[in-house]
Amino acid sequence: MCKDVQISTWSAPRFFLWPRMKSPQVDTPIMMSPQTAHVAQTVDALFDGFVAKLPRKLKAPARDLPRRLGLTSVKNTPWSAVFSNPAVLGLPSLVLANGRCPCSPATLHAAARAHLMATIGAIGITRIDAGQVSVTSVTAELVSQVQRLRNAALNHLDQGDAPVTWNWAQRQVWGASLGERTVFRGNEPATWESYRAIALMKQGLALPAILAAAKAEGWSSEVQQLAGEAIRGVMLGLQYRNDVLNWCEDHVRKASWAVALLPPETAEIPVERRLAAHGVLVKMLELSRDAFERANVAAAALEAGHLAHWTAQQASLTGGLARMEAHCPGAAVSWSQKRRAYSERQQSVLAAVA
Repeated sequence: MCKDVQISTWSAPRFFLWPRMKSPQVDTPIMMSPQTAHVAQTVDALFDGFVAKLPRKLKAPARDLPRRLGLTSVKNTPWSAVFSNPAVLGLPSLVLANGRCPCSPATLHAAARAHLMATIGAIGITRIDAGQVSVTSVTAELVSQVQRLRNAALNHLDQGDAPVTWNWAQRQVWGASLGERTVFRGNEPATWESYRAIALMKQGLALPAILAAAKAEGWSSEVQQLAGEAIRGVMLGLQYRNDVLNWCEDHVRKASWAVALLPPETAEIPVERRLAAHGVLVKMLELSRDAFERANVAAAALEAGHLAHWTAQQASLTGGLARMEAHCPGAAVSWSQKRRAYSERQQSVLAAVA
């Protein structure tokens, strides 16, 4: 928690912390829904398949990889419980399973596995490079095994001359990292244009597996474009919102876009008051809502029902967060704290029965 941010005692109204849904499911993690529960099952099944083929000495550490990477404090947490939404790890299952251009089970499986391993591998490398986790030979070997499986899975898909490859995606991510360092070190000013451009570059790894599958299935360029719009909308929606919910921790690391986007101030004014006065967090949440709405339009055009339902839910929820943040500064972070506490309880339960 930032030393200069006093929000821990604020309590949001009950209707805000627990958004109403038509059929409340208290057993379902926040940000998840019955319509996307199948994605969690797919993610865990794919990772279990990866673990099953590892040498015996790596099996137990692999099951505990989320904790080894500092993503949870609970041992043996399933990957489906690490993130509070289905899109980060399971996006292919939401995009490719659509009514407009049904995808064959083999292609969907290959894309889902490639995407899952690409995401886990990227998380591992990023956290290791940033010094956020202790590097052991076992952890390094597991990340290497994850990347090998990613490449093998993508080889099952015919990319042809598609411009969206793993190499392209990694260049995008590296470019985003370089751009952020340049801004946060004060070498370049932070602007809304640079923020949006770098946020988009960060999403490079979400594209190759799904677009390779779309090409392999013979989707038209129009439908491939819709898939790309859905992917970018989902990932940008999550990125912008996370940049708000995590701004305090990021500020401690001198890596907060919300703080960087504030205009220069000579007076000694607490940063949270400046954020409220300039409406930075509200604008970022509105960017997130708009991105989810764009993803929803693309999902509807694809006839991807589960994705359309989830993106509509996220757009509504994020719009609510923006309104609450505008009315009561600190509301978004307070909501996030409640969500994290709930998620940690869910992780403990799932790890206990695994």
